[in-house]
Order: sequence, then structure tokens, then C-alpha cells
Amino acid sequence: VDPDDLLVGNIQRHVLGASHLQDGKAKAIKDELEWKYPFISVTPLKDRFENLISSHQVDLTAFSLVIAATGDATLELYINREIRKLQDRPSIVFTWLEPLGIGGHALGITPGGHGCLECLYRDPDDPQTPLYNRASFAAADQYFGRSILACGDTFTPYSSIDAAKTGALATG
Repeated sequence: VDPDDLLVGNIQRHVLGASHLQDGKAKAIKDELEWKYPFISVTPLKDRFENLISSHQVDLTAFSLVIAATGDATLELYINREIRKLQDRPSIVFTWLEPLGIGGHALGITPGGHGCLECLYRDPDDPQTPLYNRASFAAADQYFGRSILACGDTFTPYSSIDAAKTGALATG
């Protein structure tokens, strides 16, 4: 699920690379995965996850596992809440990277298990707590954005080694 196209500002930090410029990211990842792993089937959806859930185009109970690796805390908290509403809910793995090669995280939650992603962001005794992941290695309110391209795009630098290790952690 990804509503975006691969743009020039993305290629230096995206697994797809320049051969998929201007392609929808979801479809391009589908093509890459099915080319590398011919016995799988991937359904790409070029939309926002929230739209797919609210319009009932995606039924989360049809899955045994959901991997949320969006890099968007607000979206992942939404996914967490939607899955927790379900009686017959799938297991979920939330995974995210820290900027500048600081590290990565994976949080697995099974259907009968305790805990949820929201516990990392909200103090249960203070619902007005600012949105900050308490498992983060970086301090709150730090800005890591960089702008090195002439087109003015900004990005947060992540380590490819941390991405590979975190991916292995999340799927292992």
C-alpha cells in the first residue's frame, strides 16, 4: 500500500532505484518482489491506508500478519487502533528506523498478547502527552532533515545497514 510515485528525490534512498522513476511505488515493489520470488503473489494498492480501511477495500481479518513499516507514527498509531478493534485480529509487527544510523526497532504483537504501539507514544495517565516514541534512541523534538538536492527536497538520512538489520529483526 503506497499512494506515491517514485520521484528523483527518492531514488538514492529507495530499493527500487532509477529504473522505476515515475512508477507507482506499490506496483513497482510488486513487480520487483514477484520477479525475485516467482512463487509469491502481491496485490499493489495505490491509495492511502486509511482510505482503504474506511472504504472496506481491505479486510484486515483476512491476514495472519501485518507488517507496518511506514515511517509515519500517526499512520501506524491509526493502524494499531484499527487492528485492536477487530475481534479476529492478525498479528502485527511495527518496525521503524532511527535517523543517522542510530539503530532500528521492531515491535511484534500477537492477537492474544498484551501491549500495543500506543503505549510507546502515550502516557496512560496523561492523554495529552506530545507524540514521541519513548523507545526512541534520539531525544524528543530533534530535527534530522537534510536538503542536499537542488530541487529543494528534504529527507531524513537513515543507515542502509540499520535498514537491513531492522528488516531481519522484523521478519525473523
